[in-house]
Amino acid sequence: MFENHPSSRWYRWILVVVCLALTVPLVGYIWTGSYARYLQDDYCYSVFLKGDNFFASQWNSYVNVGSYSANRYSLTLLMGISEEIGRFTVGLMPGLAVVLWVAGFMALFRQVARLTRLDLGWPEIYALSAALVYLALYQTPNRTQILYWRAAMLPYLAPLVAQTWLAAWIMRQGRRGKTGVLAVIGLLLLAFLAAGFSETGATYQAGMLGVGILAALIFWGRKQIAGKGFLMPLGAAILGTLLGIAALVFSPVNAGRVGSIYPEAQSLMGVLTISADSLIRYLQHWVYRVTLPTFFTFLLFTAFGWAIFLRYPRPARLGFWRLALGLVGIQVLHLFLMFCEMVPSAYAQSSAPGERALLAARFTSVITTGATGFLVGTWLAQNLRQRFVRWAAVPGLTVLSLAGAALLFLATPTMTLEPAYPDMRAYLLGSPAMAVAIVAGGVILGGLMAWIGGKTPGLAALALLIAALAHVGFATETIYARIPEFRFRAEMWDMRDAQIWEMAAQGQREIEVRALDSLDEISELQGTPDHWINNCAEIYYGVNALWAVEPVLNP
Repeated sequence: MFENHPSSRWYRWILVVVCLALTVPLVGYIWTGSYARYLQDDYCYSVFLKGDNFFASQWNSYVNVGSYSANRYSLTLLMGISEEIGRFTVGLMPGLAVVLWVAGFMALFRQVARLTRLDLGWPEIYALSAALVYLALYQTPNRTQILYWRAAMLPYLAPLVAQTWLAAWIMRQGRRGKTGVLAVIGLLLLAFLAAGFSETGATYQAGMLGVGILAALIFWGRKQIAGKGFLMPLGAAILGTLLGIAALVFSPVNAGRVGSIYPEAQSLMGVLTISADSLIRYLQHWVYRVTLPTFFTFLLFTAFGWAIFLRYPRPARLGFWRLALGLVGIQVLHLFLMFCEMVPSAYAQSSAPGERALLAARFTSVITTGATGFLVGTWLAQNLRQRFVRWAAVPGLTVLSLAGAALLFLATPTMTLEPAYPDMRAYLLGSPAMAVAIVAGGVILGGLMAWIGGKTPGLAALALLIAALAHVGFATETIYARIPEFRFRAEMWDMRDAQIWEMAAQGQREIEVRALDSLDEISELQGTPDHWINNCAEIYYGVNALWAVEPVLNP
């Protein structure tokens, strides 16, 4: 695999470093998630899904329970399985989600590599997969809710995990050119399961599969990528998705719940207008507030594309106009998929999605930014011998890389989040000497890389790959910084939980306990027994009244 690479020995070792570096933040996610405990809706799901007959409880939840989103059948299914196994699974599910998502991307990239005859080894496949998962979770608007809180992780993260495996399976069947009856049934069921976690996930899934159908039609007559073979697996997945959407919408409890919470659904024009406005606001926030993570996503995948395609000595196939067309196509796809995610909230709530519901939009931004970078890296690898490319594009990337690293570490040494665009602009305007030094240093270093790139292109690509890891180091520090907080909170929760069970065993039916602060907008037990969270917790512990008072157990 590495023998044809211009810097094969260096590439092996640097790829090992990259894989290890990308694993560290993933371990941080898993470690933090091991301290997850019951929060808010978890008590209610535990109470309503308890029963002697597991399947009867699931059916009863789907047709009768109205205190939570019981129409989301896949959500209640996995909640029920978690409760049947034991509540210790609350701390295992974040890690399981991370591992399954990385594995799903590895399966998907393996199939893409085989389809396109791209010589990708397992280290490269793992690095690409780990990078996407790490970046998607890192850039999500509220990581605590979508990863460390079971009741929100299942509706918003679980669909993306299932959809990744669905895409890998579709790719495998399409590559083989024929899809048997068992595979059709399996794809239909997996799509049905993936669609049943939430309305947002189902709409997003329908949009992705629609794009897949369009791509299959475009590549219908191609020899290398025969689009015809993809129509059957895509058709099975779309059918399963439509059945899932119907099950969500026409659930017996859904009409009453929607009617009481959102009494007036929007018209079609209203949905389109609100969705478009939500999309614009999202893009503004993404550009102005998630600036450096987005840039380093682009840089990392540019380095991946550059390093991978240097192994192919064949004449350049990706010219400037093909590059431009590809970049435009990626952004059109970006906008379309994000619009799909905005539609359910616009219809039901007449508003933009909440923070946790924006995970799919942020994931779309990450994967399309990565695809943009990979395409640019491929173009660099295939056109590096051209003088303009070497002496303009390479120094330009170097200046931007140096600027990103400098702003990441110099703007605010004590920061816990990357400076956003307005902060970076203010910093550079107030430090003109630093701005000049960054540009001058970038030009000098870029010229050196361009000179190296003319003689040993692989070393220049690998230097860019190492530069892109600057953000991984910063992000890892911020991820691990929250572990002590989650550990202490878990210890306090466990102590209070044992206390409640002991007091209930002693016959006490009205129990007062110490409070815990709410966690990242996820409510805790309240000071009055009649609060809905307390009501579910009272049934869970088997007491008549339960409330929490200050001083809080948090430090």
